[in-house]
Amino acid sequence: MHCTLRYLLIAFIAFAVSEKTMSQALAPEDKTISIYFGGGSYYIDEEQESDLVRFIQDVDNIALYQIEVHGHTDNIGSREFNQYLSHMRCEAVIYELTEMLIEPETIFQYDHGESDPDYNNDTWQGKLHNRRVDVILRKLAI
Repeated sequence: MHCTLRYLLIAFIAFAVSEKTMSQALAPEDKTISIYFGGGSYYIDEEQESDLVRFIQDVDNIALYQIEVHGHTDNIGSREFNQYLSHMRCEAVIYELTEMLIEPETIFQYDHGESDPDYNNDTWQGKLHNRRVDVILRKLAI
């Protein structure tokens, strides 16, 4: 399939399913990885970068997936700063994905800030787990 047509098809499908969020259950054919960050940081360390590269390399045909990037933070700091921080974490992950020659138009970004924690922010362990970006590959129905 011609590249432009493929991207238009992906964009159309993505628009049709753009209301999907992380809270939606993953289908068996979907794939996910979490990239973890230090407190107040959007720096991806070498280990996390290597994990992301391996994750993407293990996918047979990345064009068959919608890529979602969901940024999260703990609840330390202001709500505004945490929204900014989740955005910058997503941007850092998207940069790494584009370095792997993934087209930026095929990546959908969701900045949750501190508003959608999967872990309890009342515990230190929960805070550590909420400092992350989830990369979700949702299999397209083509």
